[in-house]
Amino acid sequence: MVDQTTTTSTATARTTSPPTAAKAVVLYGYATSPFVNKVAHFLQYKKISFQHVAVNPIFPFLQLHRFPGQRKVPVLTIDDDWKADSTSIGIWLDEQFPAHPKLLGDTPQETQAILALDEWVTNELIAELFRTVVDWNGRPWEAIEKGWRLASILQDFTPIPFFIRWFWPIILRFVPFIRRFAYPTTPLLLTLVPSVLDTNESLEDMRARQRQEFVHHLGGGPYLGGRKTVSLADLSAFSVLTTFRFWGLHFGPAPFLQHKDTVAWLHRVQAQLPNNPTVMPDRFMEWSLPCVSKLTQDAGDSS
Repeated sequence: MVDQTTTTSTATARTTSPPTAAKAVVLYGYATSPFVNKVAHFLQYKKISFQHVAVNPIFPFLQLHRFPGQRKVPVLTIDDDWKADSTSIGIWLDEQFPAHPKLLGDTPQETQAILALDEWVTNELIAELFRTVVDWNGRPWEAIEKGWRLASILQDFTPIPFFIRWFWPIILRFVPFIRRFAYPTTPLLLTLVPSVLDTNESLEDMRARQRQEFVHHLGGGPYLGGRKTVSLADLSAFSVLTTFRFWGLHFGPAPFLQHKDTVAWLHRVQAQLPNNPTVMPDRFMEWSLPCVSKLTQDAGDSS
């Protein structure tokens, strides 16, 4: 994969994938966002050439001002049209590029099943990722170190004042968007009060349960839903489970990486994408998928 990177004072533009589409496609978003990388995976899988423009997380209006009323990422433009929300973008891509590999299957029933799986990914796997950001899981110094690295990576793409980078691990804990995902059953303002948070399920138990549910969702197939081909749901889950790990940012135990079925699935999905499937240059890659042959499936796990 050949990367072409152009840096300005407010954004980094990166072109990736072989040029196979005549339409001009641009992806706007934070370089470290799992939702932004999810859309990048859609484009890579469909073999659509695109440019990534890094949005400044402190001053997003610098890049998003051209999209009226839009303050969240990702945003994708195709020529003069644009759309926000990662799943909506995936649906739009199938409409705009019907001759390319499909993300949503061939029938309305397949589409409905794939979107239901994508919703599970958002409600469960994103929630686990963001809960780690909020809780720190009893590892405050490790969480702070990862937060500083995240801020350093962002600084490489979009200028962030030093004092903001210094407090970045703490700032992330109080971002409303992140807290809403981490604790969806708790009113937003009450998430600031630790004593009222819904913590009946520990983070470790949550991860173990999600792994079992994930294996069930595979349904014995090579891809989610028992499908024989990659779908939008597979690419969504792949982004959540790998993006931060590729950059050495995730911490804590990883049950998904200790199970043959899930690791084999990760390898199958990555085989459909570039060696570096993120929007980051290769120099940020610090991790690779574990080898399936070295894993021993837990005797208590079942599909």
